[in-house]
Amino acid sequence: MSLDKTAPAIREIIGEIKRMKSNPPDIDELERAKATVTEGLANRFRTNQRLATALGDVAIFSLTLDFFSQYVSSVKSLRTDDIARAAEQYLKPDHLKIVVVGPGDKLERELVGLGIGPVERRTASGVLVGHMAKFGD
Repeated sequence: MSLDKTAPAIREIIGEIKRMKSNPPDIDELERAKATVTEGLANRFRTNQRLATALGDVAIFSLTLDFFSQYVSSVKSLRTDDIARAAEQYLKPDHLKIVVVGPGDKLERELVGLGIGPVERRTASGVLVGHMAKFGD
C-alpha cells in the first residue's frame, strides 16, 4: 500500500467496524458469508501439507477430532441476530490497537491527523522511541 493511502484505509476500516455494530448483515449477506466460509473450508484439506496444518491446529489448540464438521454446522446455524449480538459484544472500535509498519517520519503526521488516539513509534524490537499525543492535545 502506498503511504498516502495508509490513513484513509485505516479510517475506512474503523468506519466499517462501526457500521458492523450499527447495521448487521441482512439475511442474503449472511447466507453468502456462510457459504464462503463453509465452502472454503474444503481448501484446508486439499493437499497433504494443508491437511497436516489442520491436524496440527487440532493438536495445538486442543480441538476435538470432529471440530471441523462441528464448525460447519455452527456456521450454518448462525442467524442475523447472532451476528448483531457478537458485533455488539466484541467489536470495540474505540479500543483498537492498530499497527502500521513503515517510515515513521512520513506516517506519523498522517496517523495523528486521523484523531483516533495516541500514536507511538517503536523500533522493530518493540522499544518505544516516540509518542505523539492525540490530535488536538
